Amino acid sequence: MDYDYDEHFRKAIEDGVDSLVKSLTPEQIEKLAENVDEVMAAAVSNAMDATAKGMVERLKQDAPGMLKDRRAGQSEFEQRLFEHWGKAFDLSEMVLKVAYEAGEFF
Repeated sequence: MDYDYDEHFRKAIEDGVDSLVKSLTPEQIEKLAENVDEVMAAAVSNAMDATAKGMVERLKQDAPGMLKDRRAGQSEFEQRLFEHWGKAFDLSEMVLKVAYEAGEFF
């Protein structure tokens, strides 16, 4: 179920750069070295385009499990929080209710 998005993106960039370099002449490679920033920006942009759709589809597939895990963790956190601070939360809520009612009265 785990999908390494970083690895997939890195591989797409690497494949794009490899493909580009293999198609160049020595003169073009020399010119490429002079413009490496522009070339890398283009490679990243192409990799993003190439991986975006697959990543979205994979996120959609993984969403139910990710959400289930997140919600379970959230529920466990809230349970521990209430076990430790529940009385204080209840007292705070009581004070807020009294203040609200007093405000309504006046």
